[in-house]
Amino acid sequence: MPTKYAVTISYMGTSSVISIPKPIIDGFGLKKGEKLDIYASDDGIYIPLKAKALGIEDALHALAQACSSQKDAKGK
Repeated sequence: MPTKYAVTISYMGTSSVISIPKPIIDGFGLKKGEKLDIYASDDGIYIPLKAKALGIEDALHALAQACSSQKDAKGK
């Protein structure tokens, strides 16, 4: 089941910016300055992410762990 995140649109110059939550950054091994493809359709926005150094199973496991850690930190 997908994990839902609420993000806010910010502005940088004449561009609109959406921050990607840290658990997604960590889970998929994304780095600052990395270029991503973004697709828009009537159904919404889609950003296909491929795990870099990790296999997809490892990336999903890392994402689940990051999400769990974030929930634990908020609960304390």
